[in-house]
Amino acid sequence: QIPNLVKTVDCLLKKDGGVMLLIVRWRKPDLERAFFRDTRQQCHMEWELLPDETLPCRLNWTQVGDPTCSLSNACFGGEGMQISVSGGDTTTTKALAHVTEEETARMTATEYDAWERAHIQVYRGHRTLPTTTTTPDESCLQQPVKRPRIEGEPK
Repeated sequence: QIPNLVKTVDCLLKKDGGVMLLIVRWRKPDLERAFFRDTRQQCHMEWELLPDETLPCRLNWTQVGDPTCSLSNACFGGEGMQISVSGGDTTTTKALAHVTEEETARMTATEYDAWERAHIQVYRGHRTLPTTTTTPDESCLQQPVKRPRIEGEPK
């Protein structure tokens, strides 16, 4: 899954300094960090966190969700980012890392929106090293696979 995505990025970006914007909703930080790491190594990409005052997470991609990173632990598990969680007649405030799936199901729309925004970041990626290739790899140019026609669907 990640290797295919990295290959797609490599194929689609200009070889001499391509740029892309990426909005990340952190769900499985190890996988998301693997994407950043692999694009950095294989595509010569550098990633810059873009400031957005509506998105509270200011950690870089190497830090988000890394259990060995004290900044990440403080941000998600400590006093850094707190979220309100409704529970019947009461509302409590908890660190993001301690909110359960059951609690997210009980959140109000406003609480859930804040929960989601706490896990979203926007990055600008740019290729730092030009390659000697000026055209995409032939494997990038394969035709898309057509899906089967659904019965009753117009042709």
